[in-house]
Amino acid sequence: MVGHRLIQGMPFHDYRAIRLAAWSNLLGFSSDCFYVKDDEQAYVDASRSFAVMQGFRSPAQLMGKRDADFMTDPEELARCQHADQLVLEEGRTLHSGPTPVTDKDGKVVYYSSTVTPLRSGGDIIGLFCIMLDVTESVTANQELDKLSQTAKEDSLTGLLNHEAAMLRIQAYFDSGDSIGLDALFMIDIDDFKSVNDTFGHPVGDKVIRDFARVIASSFRNDDIVGRVGGDEFLALMRNVKTRADVRRKAQDLIEALQYTCEADACTRDLTGSVGVSIHEAGESLADLYSRADNQLYRAKTSGKNRYSIDGVAAEGDSAAELASMLAGKTRTAVHLRSLLQNMDGFMLICEVGEDIRFTYASPGAHESIRADVTADGDAGEVLGAILPEDRIRVERAIHKVADQGGRLDIAYRVLPRGSEVPCWRTARGSMLPPDGSGVGKMLVVVQDSTAFNHAEIEMRTAWCIAEMALAHTGATIWRYDLESQVLECLSRGAGSVMESDLYTDDIANLRDDAHIAEGSRPSFQMLLKATKEGVTEAEADIEFITKDGSTYLRHCIVRSIYDDNKRPVCSVMTAIPVAGRQVS
Repeated sequence: MVGHRLIQGMPFHDYRAIRLAAWSNLLGFSSDCFYVKDDEQAYVDASRSFAVMQGFRSPAQLMGKRDADFMTDPEELARCQHADQLVLEEGRTLHSGPTPVTDKDGKVVYYSSTVTPLRSGGDIIGLFCIMLDVTESVTANQELDKLSQTAKEDSLTGLLNHEAAMLRIQAYFDSGDSIGLDALFMIDIDDFKSVNDTFGHPVGDKVIRDFARVIASSFRNDDIVGRVGGDEFLALMRNVKTRADVRRKAQDLIEALQYTCEADACTRDLTGSVGVSIHEAGESLADLYSRADNQLYRAKTSGKNRYSIDGVAAEGDSAAELASMLAGKTRTAVHLRSLLQNMDGFMLICEVGEDIRFTYASPGAHESIRADVTADGDAGEVLGAILPEDRIRVERAIHKVADQGGRLDIAYRVLPRGSEVPCWRTARGSMLPPDGSGVGKMLVVVQDSTAFNHAEIEMRTAWCIAEMALAHTGATIWRYDLESQVLECLSRGAGSVMESDLYTDDIANLRDDAHIAEGSRPSFQMLLKATKEGVTEAEADIEFITKDGSTYLRHCIVRSIYDDNKRPVCSVMTAIPVAGRQVS
């Protein structure tokens, strides 16, 4: 036997004892994990390291148990049971790569395992598993991956750096995965040097990071975006259907790059310029890059805050064009993008011919419009949220303004996204100056007037109730506008001695017109002063002299109305008959 040849003079049973002792030492002292299970997946033997990893003090506590008796992670339990079942039923050896396992201390370690069947006389009687601790090598590989990724990333923005972006683009071209147009965008922050000069480099770094986030979010996940260096970026828009899609992306990007830099009580409005080249069949990446860079230069020299695409004249972005039309000049100090994002409502531009086509919608339109507005915006989709009974009025009003001039001013109801309750909108607009295209364009500002509409209904209801009550009390109500200094009679009660409904200039003439009794004149003068000064509240009994010489007593109350800034805007004076005190 082999054992006798290797160890001369040693009996065979002693040789088996040495092997068993070695196995015992291996189970007790190895840092790797071993275990043996029978054909019912119960533990027969295990190394000490495996038992401790599972939360037992010794392998003896593990004997006879199954995984379901102590494993708490359902995914890990299912994985182990499935692997054991395959080995026992199919008799094959299973190898698994590094697998994370949480030990009793909550620490994640990685093991590479091999499970083999144990046979006796051709029958499978159990299985044996060895788990090698590969945590150190896995961790080292993860660190290498991090270092590799770090080498590809721009440290300031987290985007791909220039070299990595170019390699990624070249790999994409080499793969043959392109099934449409591919457009390379070169993007530059206009006048960025002034940021560093004015605010310093830390603020400049923040601006670059903010621009990087905007640019990255403007493209799709499978597009390739990177930072060339300084304030310049690039992006490959992959598999685009049409050139119109490229143009719209350039327009959207220009609008998104409207930015206000604020620091140390100073502000500076920033914009971006974009150059775009369309990849041609067989063209090298170097040539594509050069053409896009030339288009960026063309956009910069044509006035900045615009884009240029492969020989097409550099064009201003939709927001900048809108600002120019509103302000009547090529540049505007108004930060239009911030204005549109924060305005109470939104703007639309529509072309009005035989049909209505919407070509622009500012931020805020999403909740009221159930379709994205593009250059091919269909009125049927854009106006789809308007209730059918109101929509025809809106369309007629738009056509009327386009044909006859004037201003659009119409209220209508919409059904916003995800809502079953109609809301009110008010659209105001007018035609824009002709641009030579032969198609009339209208600028429309839409605002949510739901709250105003409800408030108006509540006000009408309150006034109706007040008029009904006043009709029974005989009170007279006057309103004095503090700005115009006009006193106006709102409701004339029965028996009123006032001869006019409107008093202008100095309301003291009311005293003479109303024939205030001599004894009441100081009190009335006090009420007039309270009315003019917007005093919170004042009151007094006033005797009036009628034309026939009789006296008429009124209890007069003055109360001021304040605006949101707690400034008085008008005063209300109520003259209430005093029952039983009229003197004849």
